[in-house]
Amino acid sequence: MSIIKIIPIILVFAFLALMLITKENKDRLYIKFIVLTFPFLNIPLFPLLKGFSLITFIYFFFFYKNKKTIFYASRFYLVIFFVLISLIITGLYFSELGPSFVGFRDLVAIFPIFIFAKILIYELIEDENYFFELLHLLKILLIISLIFLGVQLIIGVKFSLSKQLNPNIILSNGIRYPSFFGDPQDFSMFLAILSFMCLIKKDINSKIPVFNYILIILSVLAILSSGGRAGLIGFIFGITLIIIFGKSISAKIWVIVIGILIYFVVMEFQNKFAIFNRGTDLDDAYKFRHEIWGQAFDMFLNKPIFGIGIGNYERHVVLHNPDQVWPTGDDFIPFDCPENGYLKFLSELGGPAFIIIFIILLLPVFRGMYMFLLKKDFILIYLLSGFMVWMIGFNSNYSFGDIRIEILIGLLISMLISRQHFLSSNNAVTKV
Repeated sequence: MSIIKIIPIILVFAFLALMLITKENKDRLYIKFIVLTFPFLNIPLFPLLKGFSLITFIYFFFFYKNKKTIFYASRFYLVIFFVLISLIITGLYFSELGPSFVGFRDLVAIFPIFIFAKILIYELIEDENYFFELLHLLKILLIISLIFLGVQLIIGVKFSLSKQLNPNIILSNGIRYPSFFGDPQDFSMFLAILSFMCLIKKDINSKIPVFNYILIILSVLAILSSGGRAGLIGFIFGITLIIIFGKSISAKIWVIVIGILIYFVVMEFQNKFAIFNRGTDLDDAYKFRHEIWGQAFDMFLNKPIFGIGIGNYERHVVLHNPDQVWPTGDDFIPFDCPENGYLKFLSELGGPAFIIIFIILLLPVFRGMYMFLLKKDFILIYLLSGFMVWMIGFNSNYSFGDIRIEILIGLLISMLISRQHFLSSNNAVTKV
């Protein structure tokens, strides 16, 4: 048995030991454990469950105690969640291909992320200061990812937590570094999102530590090393939001200084960054994806209500679109998604389930925009910028294939909801 397969077993036993001996708040210890063991949570422990799912189910069924606190939309989210699950199960029943192990695995994997978000939201709305404790944990996680990347730069991408390297890592004219992720696109998205978290400060009158700006610079350089165009575009979009809405002159100066430093570094070492050494240009990449997107949209048009069934994309293309394959040496791997997260949801789940998923995701986003206009709380801008990074990247990458990105988006949504809850009951105002 390889060391990678042993890691989730060690994590589960370590988690159980912590839960049995701790006198701390168990909900917070669970959240802390998830964040600090984040790099290892996508490793399968069983064919059906990954480390995150098993740890979450263990906690929920054996240690979790329901809280009396209720936030503004708790019942709404509960109802809409069960409607979503009902639609997905019905879609599997009516699917041409029928249920599959992959479909059942993907269905089961929906529950842990909602459980995690529920626990996190209640902890955040009970104590405003916990929001900033969580930000500290996320900064530690960002540092861990950069250290992992540093080791890869020294000894190579075989230093990995994945069983096999993603086909888009080693290119004919360069290497895209993924850190502890399996896909460098996921890594670039992760970096861009956590970069914005480094800009959040607790006190209006306090200054952001210089170390946080250093982390942002290193993150941007890491995005360039990952070759993640979507992550870079998302980061630029978020920075643009901050410049437009921010009132702090010092913050804008820092953004300009960071941009100038990164520009000179890139110009001096651009041949070292994967993003400038991609095998295809943007036009070729778009043409390649456009054909696949068209086929995926046709799947949706043929099954607009319930889709082809959760987890059935790979089985469907093997039968109906055999050209959707990754060449790997002498073999070919069928696509399990259409290079677009939105179309993955549409084609597999159908229109109604797609709408419900984005009601769940976008309701806190739209309310966050409204609360920003009302309260001018710039913490919301940083959280919304991070979410926009994911939305931009999701257009060219089904990032939810890695459960760690689901956790990260669950964190963002939970933090948005809790911040809105706090602002609704207080007169807090923060500046950039």
